[in-house]
Amino acid sequence: MRSRLVFGALAVVAALVTGCIGALSPGPSPSLPLSPSSAVATSTPVASGSPNPTKTPSLTTATACAAPVTVAVLGGGSPAWPIDHLADCFGHRDLALTGYLAPPWGIGGLTNGIAPAWLGEWEGLPAVLWLKPHPADGCFAADDCLWIFLHAPDAAALQLTPDRWVALTGHLDDPAASTCRATGHGPDAATSDAQAVVQCREHFVVTEILTVAAPMP
Repeated sequence: MRSRLVFGALAVVAALVTGCIGALSPGPSPSLPLSPSSAVATSTPVASGSPNPTKTPSLTTATACAAPVTVAVLGGGSPAWPIDHLADCFGHRDLALTGYLAPPWGIGGLTNGIAPAWLGEWEGLPAVLWLKPHPADGCFAADDCLWIFLHAPDAAALQLTPDRWVALTGHLDDPAASTCRATGHGPDAATSDAQAVVQCREHFVVTEILTVAAPMP
């Protein structure tokens, strides 16, 4: 009789222990979203391979890197894109970008005191790339005034005739970005060489400009 009671007590204890472990153990981990393995639109997302890596993109950033590259994205008009991670997303791979090439209407800028100036200064080439033709009477719609500065070591080598739709080939994270230095000149100058390198890595360097037809409305 005693052996049966002992056996029964042990069975109860084992059941209680098993129940407690089951209550404390987490369930299966939810599957994390993965960035697509294939390119989307004209972009080729990469999580590494940059010649000047400064950080490893988080999962959120890696997922965002699969979005199409547009003027709105590079100009900071897309909240889904962390602008400071763009160079880490794409490295210095070639990217294709379509927009409206035109003068920088009303776009003023303070010098940020970064050398070399062709890559470091915000205003690089004499034309900028707009998301669409700039309206004559202001920026009333949310996408009326979305644009990005363009950069190139030799502006004379590019066809910069304005007021036309163009397809650009270019890249972020130009190899020259590692040489960028803060000169300390200008009212909005970079405060350190490290900041200068980061800003240079984010600038879009154009290698080819082709005239294209206006997109369908």
